[in-house]
Amino acid sequence: MKNITQLKQSTGSFLYAYLVDAADGYTPETGIASPAITISKAGGAFAAPSDGAWTELSNGWYKLALNAVDTDTLGALAVNIIAAGCRNFTDTVEVLTDTLEDMDSLIKRVLGLSMENHYLDNLSYSNGKLSTGRIRIYDSAANVGTANGVVATYNITATYSGNDLSTYQVVKS
Repeated sequence: MKNITQLKQSTGSFLYAYLVDAADGYTPETGIASPAITISKAGGAFAAPSDGAWTELSNGWYKLALNAVDTDTLGALAVNIIAAGCRNFTDTVEVLTDTLEDMDSLIKRVLGLSMENHYLDNLSYSNGKLSTGRIRIYDSAANVGTANGVVATYNITATYSGNDLSTYQVVKS
């Protein structure tokens, strides 16, 4: 089963290629400086990438730079790399509005599982002990403490028995 790489739409990224010898199909090819590289966005005609910077890593591995123009179209992004003495390299990646990593981060943030961009306010105390408050989770650090970008709001309630904390609740509002 092939691993499908996901790229975020209109964002620069890198693709990696492993080039092997055309004759035996397994010997790593090194020193490939200027291969012919073309990409097809969502089934369109193949053309040179806008960025296309090519870097040799080692032992047949190379890195291809893509910029926001190369990834501006949602859907399949096909890559074709041709170099003398090498087998043709082809790959397909998926360009998405949000990648699985973006969705994972958002889900953790909404569930309150991510410890980032929180703001604690509306605190009230009884006999010097916190009794109520509010935690808001934000979509970015720039919005923390404002009314903008609130992803979720939680209300805090604490009760005490003497000096000891009895209950502590954090409930999504």
